[in-house]
Amino acid sequence: MNSAGAPATVRLDCRPRRNGKNLTFSYRLENGSSTAIYIMDAYPWLDPQTQELRANDQTAVVVMHGEKEAVIGKLLPVAPMGRHIASPWFPLARRLQSGEAIERELNVPTPLAETSPLLGDLKLREYEVIELEAVIFAITYWIAGTPELYAAPESFAPDYLRVVARNSPGSAKLVWQRFQVRDLQLFMRTDEINRTFVL
Repeated sequence: MNSAGAPATVRLDCRPRRNGKNLTFSYRLENGSSTAIYIMDAYPWLDPQTQELRANDQTAVVVMHGEKEAVIGKLLPVAPMGRHIASPWFPLARRLQSGEAIERELNVPTPLAETSPLLGDLKLREYEVIELEAVIFAITYWIAGTPELYAAPESFAPDYLRVVARNSPGSAKLVWQRFQVRDLQLFMRTDEINRTFVL
């Protein structure tokens, strides 16, 4: 069973499955609106060997939502409360014209743990194990033409656009689907991770 949420003009069709040690989300996202949108598609990633920035389309944000469900997907993470982020962070997106669609597959490793590109992993004892009843798969997008929203090619990832907004969290929107799950645990962080998402 699943339920979906988003403006009717932006449609998400996700088919999750367990694939070995991964949760695999195969999805199609269609822009049925009359204007272009920018779809969150990757995150900047620093190669530990070369120290070069690259685009990583397999990074996922995973956060608790309520008491028994988790949000998973390509989301705009909110900075942790009380913590200053030293280096600028920005989403990498693709422009989707009216009537266009993209198909993607996101593999999230298990055991499932809360994670954000703004935070490193914790030690094992700094997590609390939660039994999940549902998973919400979500993708962030922006409407082209939004005031003070800019999208420009990125030098280290020419296939993507860097999206910058004066009020980035406020201008970002979500399209999502909810799935009931069984026998799925989440390692929930006990630090200051920010779980602020509006569905």
